[in-house]
Formats: sequence, C-alpha cells, structure tokens
Amino acid sequence: MKKLFEKSPAGVILSFFAVIMVLTIVVDSVFSIIFTDDNVAQLVARFVLIVIMLLVNVTVFKLKFGNMMNRIGLGLLLLLPGLSYVVLNLIGVEFDNLMKASMQAYLIAVVSTIAAVSYEEILLRGLLLNGLLKAWSQKQNGILLAVIWSSVLFSLVHAINLLSGAPLDATLLQLIYTTAMGFLFAAVYLRTNNLLIPIIGHFVINFSGVLQDMGIDPEKVTGHVSAGDDVRKALIAIAVASGIVFVFAMIYLRKKKLAEVNDLNLNIK
Repeated sequence: MKKLFEKSPAGVILSFFAVIMVLTIVVDSVFSIIFTDDNVAQLVARFVLIVIMLLVNVTVFKLKFGNMMNRIGLGLLLLLPGLSYVVLNLIGVEFDNLMKASMQAYLIAVVSTIAAVSYEEILLRGLLLNGLLKAWSQKQNGILLAVIWSSVLFSLVHAINLLSGAPLDATLLQLIYTTAMGFLFAAVYLRTNNLLIPIIGHFVINFSGVLQDMGIDPEKVTGHVSAGDDVRKALIAIAVASGIVFVFAMIYLRKKKLAEVNDLNLNIK
C-alpha cells in the first residue's frame, strides 16, 4: 500500500477516506450493541477510529500534521468568522435550562465532542487535505483543489446522519454550513500548519450546538421542525453566516498568501 500511495497518492487517499466512512458505520453499529449508553459507544468508536487512522498514517502515508504550538494566536484570530455559527446556535437558549443539567452530563458532552471533532479533523484535514496537497503539489491551483475536495467531502460526511434518523431538512441545512466550515478550517490549518487550531474551532461550534440541544425548550425549537417559515428562516440565517465564513476563508487563501502556505506545509514538495 505504501508503494501504491507513492505512485497514486490522490487515488489511495480518496480510497482510504471511503474505507474509513464504511468502517465508521460498521464500528458505530458494533459499539452501539456493546454499550447501552450512546455517548459511551460513540466515544469508544471514535477513539478506535482515530487510532486506526494514526497507525495507517505512521506506517503508510507519513503525512506531516504540523506543529501544535505553531501560530496559535493567528489561528484563533482567523477562526473568528466561525463564531457566527455559535451565535446562531445560542439564539433562544434558556440558561435556566442549562443550569439544570448535571456536571456529569457536561463532562460527557465535552469529552464526546472532543473525540468527534478530533476524528473529523484528523481524517479531513490531517489525512485527506494533506494527502491531496501532496498529490497535487505540482498542479496549478493544487492547493485550492485540495481545499475544495476536502471541504465538500467534509460536508458529505454529515449526510450519514440521515441513516441515524436525522430529519432531511436539518441535514440539508447542515450540509450547507459544513461546506463553509470545511473551507474555513482548511484555510486556517494551511495558514498555521497547526491541526490543533481547526480542532479548537470545530469543538467550539459543535459544543455550542450541544448547548442548544440542552438549553432550548423543545416546544420552542425551530431549527429541527419542518414548518415552512421556520425552515426558510433557518436557511436564510445559515446561508448568510456560511457566506461570511466562505468569503473569509477565500481571503485567507488569497494568491498573496499561497506562497506562505507552500513554505509552511511540509507535505507540499
């Protein structure tokens, strides 16, 4: 597999991505049977998948994820447009409801969210984006092509939620904003060469979604219902936020900065 990756890195990394997607469904199903608590099942499943991905990278791909101490201040600054999603998630949250949740519930939520976003960032930015950068380093616009592919696939990963019973309208909205998030996280990662930064941004956005679930009265939730007005309002809000995030991501990857990205990322030859 190592020799095959050297000959056709793009094909191998995309095939590996597909394998991990199938494996994720299988592993999730197995651990949901073993563990009665869904949070524990998902936590263990994500840990197993992360170990598998890291082992394959160490033995086969040998992709460099960067330095976790690199450009932290810049990275956090570049993440600021993503706070638009946090604001949307926290609209309507009743803090009295948040106070009712136990410390154990918050601890489980934090650990589960860390595991979930780490899994996604290692797969999408650590392996897929870096693998495509290595494959297309000699192509004109190779960096932008790698960003587009990794961002679109990052969005499509969330279509799996339909298999677990997620409403179609909510999933479609998720596909819109996760595409923009994919561009933002890819841009921030490339500008910092620090995988920890998109993990932090991803965690903050996802955890604000957890707080939304914990803090909103079910009767007042508008984001997950199928009423036409509510869906249209959610679509407009998410489209505006996603547009803002996408524009900033493209500014981060403007032509003037691509030379800097080339120098930072050790996977680009």
